[in-house]
Amino acid sequence: MIPVLGYNVFEKNTADIHKALTDEQDSSQSSYRIDDVLYCSRRNGAGGMAIGKYKSADEFVVFKGSYINPVISESVSKGYKKDRKKYKDFIGTNNKLLADITFSAASRASVFVVGTASDGKKEWKNQAGVTLKTLLEIHAD
Repeated sequence: MIPVLGYNVFEKNTADIHKALTDEQDSSQSSYRIDDVLYCSRRNGAGGMAIGKYKSADEFVVFKGSYINPVISESVSKGYKKDRKKYKDFIGTNNKLLADITFSAASRASVFVVGTASDGKKEWKNQAGVTLKTLLEIHAD
């Protein structure tokens, strides 16, 4: 995402989100639900494009059909590279997942998708562009 005049238009200010949740609108209809489907994309999809869901602090699911970047950076730690080997049979010839895969953390899932270092709490966003990090902060109350 490119900041415009120092403001990233795709990330919401936490204070604005808190205000939206306290407005008269039903928060279950807002774009700040923790159980929303989340998206992870790099380089307009060329570096990976996935759909997933946060289940808990130690469970994140990447859905079947997600595009996995075929290139994995040399700088990625061995544990993340092991994930690629472990799930190689789940990745089709078109680099799309053939089945849902559950990971122990959002970051582990995002590194698997993009093939390079990734902070899953910032990388995974809902349709409105709200990061998982922000959603977790809002729902921690």
